[in-house]
Amino acid sequence: MIARPLPDGLLCIRQLDHAALAGELARAWGGGMPALFPREPVEVAVGRHDAGWAELDRGPAWDPATGLPHTYRTYPADEALVVAARSVALVGAEDPYAGWLVSRHFASFHAGSDAPAARAWVTAQVGHRAELLSRAWPRVGREALHPHVLEANFDWLQLLDALSLALCEAWDSWESRETCAEYGERTTTFGYRRRVHDPSRVEGTVDPWPFAHTEVRGAVPALRLPAGPWRDAESLARAWRDAAPATVEVALTRG
Repeated sequence: MIARPLPDGLLCIRQLDHAALAGELARAWGGGMPALFPREPVEVAVGRHDAGWAELDRGPAWDPATGLPHTYRTYPADEALVVAARSVALVGAEDPYAGWLVSRHFASFHAGSDAPAARAWVTAQVGHRAELLSRAWPRVGREALHPHVLEANFDWLQLLDALSLALCEAWDSWESRETCAEYGERTTTFGYRRRVHDPSRVEGTVDPWPFAHTEVRGAVPALRLPAGPWRDAESLARAWRDAAPATVEVALTRG
């Protein structure tokens, strides 16, 4: 769950809808960037990377520390690991190459954890990714398994995930880590800057520009909650049932 503060409440966006927006960005990919390869599995990975959040997205979980809904940033570590494992399993069953990318994506979040469960999960994913690639090979061919190709596709999944989050959460700005600029060794950093921001519209710029056309537009479904906090899970659930549907129009343009 994404919960963006508004002057009069919270704008809530489900993780699956954020991921769907990232998938739209993947389908818009092009311009000065190389074509995604293998295109369909990479698009599946980007658009479905948060598949494991579906159960938690059905309704907000009350955070007793704040009285507000839990977001993807505040769920306890054990629940976040369950989501990661479920996402990898669901996407991997649909497409093993996409599953490899999603496994690498979630493992990157937990790799620095000192928690024994997180360390064990990250270690187990190394073997699981090898099994996923063995299943992917007959579908995508040897070239798609080259380390340069895998690394670039992982980088671009993370880039598009971040750009979608920047729009959904209305970030002021963001700069990527060193990110692949091709299926090779050349890297660059991508920068996002917000240009327009109100409860129903977020627009920003990206530089360098990774899309085929000069503008990318989309729409993200959301729900508007009144201002919290709530005293317990039951009162939050009532507010959720009464929440008004909303749509956030989003756009990216060349920086």
